[in-house]
Amino acid sequence: MNFITKLIALFSEPNDFKDNPYGWLTNQVGHLSLSFVLTLYLSLLIGDLYASISIGALWIIWEINQYRKAKNFTDTIEDLIFECGGILIFINWVIFLPLSILVLFLLLIRRL
Repeated sequence: MNFITKLIALFSEPNDFKDNPYGWLTNQVGHLSLSFVLTLYLSLLIGDLYASISIGALWIIWEINQYRKAKNFTDTIEDLIFECGGILIFINWVIFLPLSILVLFLLLIRRL
């Protein structure tokens, strides 16, 4: 296996970071960031509306697949919230960036 194949396998494996709050935090920040960057990049190619819808649909399909693997509904919903949060930050960062940070810290406090 080469490096890229191992990396894809690592990202494809569901993990809820149950006993690792720092891992959970970096995971959710990664979802926000990746979703924002993907939406931004795709918007340059096909426009804001279509990019937002396309990335949202991509995340829904991805998380359905993750749920089928792990059967962990809470992890699936948490991931989807932050993936959609990245799209919403792209749409209106003034409202959704502070809201995403608030939700991130409230959920982190719940995990501690």
